[in-house]
Amino acid sequence: MHKLLEEPRASLTLTTWHSSRILIFGNRTFWEWSPWRDTTNSSPRLISQHWMGLPDNLDSAVQWQDQYVYFFKGSKYYKVHPSRRMVLPGYPAPMPPPWLRTFCQSY
Repeated sequence: MHKLLEEPRASLTLTTWHSSRILIFGNRTFWEWSPWRDTTNSSPRLISQHWMGLPDNLDSAVQWQDQYVYFFKGSKYYKVHPSRRMVLPGYPAPMPPPWLRTFCQSY
């Protein structure tokens, strides 16, 4: 089992056509956690080297119905291709994403 070097800030269940993974993000690093074995599956990896274009200190993340991954930090959000792990052109964008307006009436 690997030591956690940072406090968890955000988590993400990432689903692809062949697998489902739980990723936990710290300030600068992230790691994969297995609830079935109750252990981390990997050494911590730098967010900036694995997820191109993302900042450190993320607030939250979600994989939406369109299969893209959305990361949130402050008043901005980032849309990321799930397998390429790259922020799409035009992002970050100001909050909220259009689909979030249907759930949060404060926007």
